[in-house]
Amino acid sequence: MGLLITLIKRPWDEDVITRFSHFSAFQRWVNENICDAHSNTDVYLGKEDIKKLYRTLNKLDKGNCKDIFPNFFDEKYDEDYWEEVKDLHRQAKQILNNFDFKQHCVVFRAAW
Repeated sequence: MGLLITLIKRPWDEDVITRFSHFSAFQRWVNENICDAHSNTDVYLGKEDIKKLYRTLNKLDKGNCKDIFPNFFDEKYDEDYWEEVKDLHRQAKQILNNFDFKQHCVVFRAAW
């Protein structure tokens, strides 16, 4: 199956915010910055977590990606990686600008 990451809006619903397939850099970032996420375990991301992720993605470029947003494995930093980064950056910005953290929370769930 591979790695599938889902961001979910909670608590009253299971609205999917976005999904990523095989994006181990995001999984690794959560493990190193929030907690050690296990398969099918919900990790709650607060506003400060999303801000930290957004700041990390803002600094990211081809020269530092292996240091500040690395993959878990010896995966390529190819067009697919950068498309996922671009989508995650857009989603993080949208969450920060439009999400009501007083009413809902963002849940990270990875399955492998």
